[in-house]
Amino acid sequence: MTAKRLPERQQDVLAALALYDDWARPMDVGAIDGSHHTTTLLALVKKGLVERKLRGSLLNQIRGTALYDRITADRQRGRKHGRNVPRGSYEYRITEAGREAMT
Repeated sequence: MTAKRLPERQQDVLAALALYDDWARPMDVGAIDGSHHTTTLLALVKKGLVERKLRGSLLNQIRGTALYDRITADRQRGRKHGRNVPRGSYEYRITEAGREAMT
């Protein structure tokens, strides 16, 4: 997949994320309240161009990542927990495939 096949928003977010050597938050790549950046990053994750992980924020430490892992596993088995996405903050990092897609 080349960047030319990606929608313009995905190209822009991928290019902004490529500026970071390590993990970045959505706000680091231009997100503000109500913007498309988190949804765009999730689309890039599904395409394998970006990876994501739960941030080490205080809220996430209190709740624990085990809860999020359990909810994700239950959803894969078809069980629902009343929310489409577990609560928490995520960080994103471009993958090697994402870097190749930009060339």
